Amino acid sequence: MQIKKTQNWIAISLLALVSTSVHAITIDGVNDFSTSQTFTTSSGNSGYVATDGVSLFFGIDHPDIQTGGASNFFVAYVGNGVEGGTDGITFNTQQPQLPFTASGAFATSSSSTGVYLNNGSGFFLNSNPSGLAASGTFLEVSIPLSDLGVSATDPIFFLAYLLFEGGGFESSYSVFPIDSFSNGAYDPNPTTFITLQAVPLPAAAWLFLSALGGLFGLRRFRTASKVTQRCGGELST
Repeated sequence: MQIKKTQNWIAISLLALVSTSVHAITIDGVNDFSTSQTFTTSSGNSGYVATDGVSLFFGIDHPDIQTGGASNFFVAYVGNGVEGGTDGITFNTQQPQLPFTASGAFATSSSSTGVYLNNGSGFFLNSNPSGLAASGTFLEVSIPLSDLGVSATDPIFFLAYLLFEGGGFESSYSVFPIDSFSNGAYDPNPTTFITLQAVPLPAAAWLFLSALGGLFGLRRFRTASKVTQRCGGELST
């Protein structure tokens, strides 16, 4: 009886690990980020970021997503602190110095969208996001980690914000994490960032889960054999 309870507890624990270690976001304009993946921005709105070990999912909720024009950008930087560089993308006269070495970036406005890579010599346009959707003031994006120069085994550094590049009124705002720079600053250098760690289920756990399933099957076989012996013949179906 104690062995059975132990087997059941292990199975439940492994299934819980499977369900919590992976969280993919559906990119459809409907906000399904969890509370733990939600961050207050410096303008009091909400920003979002998550990973499932394959892609990076992030977004923001702000009125400028709905009303902003070609000079309003949502920008994000991603890296593992090793590959890439610390010079951000130039928007008119704004170019940030990043608080980590970034290998990937994303920028979108009402007239352009792109995913950028940094090979150590600066950012260059590389691809488009695998998914992008907006509904009202909410925007969400998905990009494969490989397109951003990071992998699931890396610590993933991230920051994002809105900026306006119109002449005479340039500013950066709604940054998350909230304390990375002063809201509405001109050409700020971010100082803080968010760290994510994708936690895929280890291969050993998958093997153990398979072995556990085999153990349960063997236990059922032994039980059936005992019933067969007591009945003096085969079980009917």
